[in-house]
Amino acid sequence: MINKKISTIAGTIILLTIAMAVSIFFLLGFVKTEDTKNETIITEPSINIDTKNKLPENTAKINQDSDKDKSFNMSDPFQPTPSEKGEYYGTLTLTGYLNIEHRICEKNEPCKKTVDYASLVVVSSNNDLIYEYMQLHKGNSFVNENSIGIGCYEKNKNQIYSINNSNYGSFDNIIKGKDLQKILQSSVSQPVTMQLSKSYLTVGSGAPECYSHFREFKILDK
Repeated sequence: MINKKISTIAGTIILLTIAMAVSIFFLLGFVKTEDTKNETIITEPSINIDTKNKLPENTAKINQDSDKDKSFNMSDPFQPTPSEKGEYYGTLTLTGYLNIEHRICEKNEPCKKTVDYASLVVVSSNNDLIYEYMQLHKGNSFVNENSIGIGCYEKNKNQIYSINNSNYGSFDNIIKGKDLQKILQSSVSQPVTMQLSKSYLTVGSGAPECYSHFREFKILDK
């Protein structure tokens, strides 16, 4: 009789132990599930450290408005660039005469060589906006209040050379032959007429000594 009671008690204890274990298991599982639901997931931003292919800010802006920019062309009349304060683009003609400035590259200055820089002193134009442009950019190394820089006069090569950078790539300008002779012979009393163009956006910051904001120089016969 005593053995039967002991067996009954032992069985009851075992059942209670199993029930408690199952309860604890489900309780822990529920808490873990709730914690998972309330967990804050932080995702680190993706950073591209390859700066070699980074586009200039202006280029990115142009690509964003590519449909609108398709109507812009350097052959358009010289005019302000939309949404770009101080920028101009287009083609125009200038009548003027040559001025050559000997620019010495001092030891501690941000330059690489001494050059003879050529500018066209503007006497008249078919587009009065050029005067607005010159006033706005006067003091720039390649623009003055009454002149436009056209590059370096390289006497040993018998040419005027310049480079122009824009959002559409770089462009080398070379004036030589008969066109060069006409420019060299120009004066206040005998000006020369030139057609030139400016790209949609030019990049002149930190430009080389022979830089010009314009390109595609062409001497017109008069």
